Amino acid sequence: MGRISRVITKVRVWGITGIVSYLHRIYATGVQRKRLIRCVKNSSFTTPTKGITVIGELTGQVSLSKTLRDFILNLRDAGMPFQTYDTLLKPQIPAVDAAQIVTPLEEFDIGRYSHIVMMYRCPLPDKLLPQCRRARIVFHESEYGIHDTAPYLRESGDAIIAMSDFNFSYYKRAFVSQPVFKITYPFRFNLKGSAPRDELRARYGIRPDDFVVFFN
Repeated sequence: MGRISRVITKVRVWGITGIVSYLHRIYATGVQRKRLIRCVKNSSFTTPTKGITVIGELTGQVSLSKTLRDFILNLRDAGMPFQTYDTLLKPQIPAVDAAQIVTPLEEFDIGRYSHIVMMYRCPLPDKLLPQCRRARIVFHESEYGIHDTAPYLRESGDAIIAMSDFNFSYYKRAFVSQPVFKITYPFRFNLKGSAPRDELRARYGIRPDDFVVFFN
């Protein structure tokens, strides 16, 4: 009866669209899990070199996807060796933007680098690639989000990367057997080459005398 009650609650809270999206995520997770296992089997590296592999929904529209994209671009600017793998079956951002951050599949080797940083719900099985240090990245502003991520982190046993004092203090208390690290949110804000103010106002229908606040 408890399981039926949970299903009814999900339908009531999420609606039909939310349920369809949830089922699609389960399907996509299964597909990418098989693909990642295949990547491990096909790897030509038994000993990784120093560098970072980033795995997650890199071409998604959620805030954590944007976080990963900024993280990747900062790795590039810092000159650190890295490669990336997108777990979305269908990119949600323009192809020109994805081209900057996604490593072509023919060049990707999951065992190449010593560290793997992935989105918290990445379907890479936890027993694979023991020669690599693994961390799952999280960034949530609410208890609801934290409760959503907790099962993935607990099941994997991987290290946890948090990007706020709130996240860091919570995971440090809740996951005492797992390493927890805090890094600054890798936000990029580059004014070079940006459009003039009047052009931006006209593009978004903002009148010259409208008061505008930018916030993140």
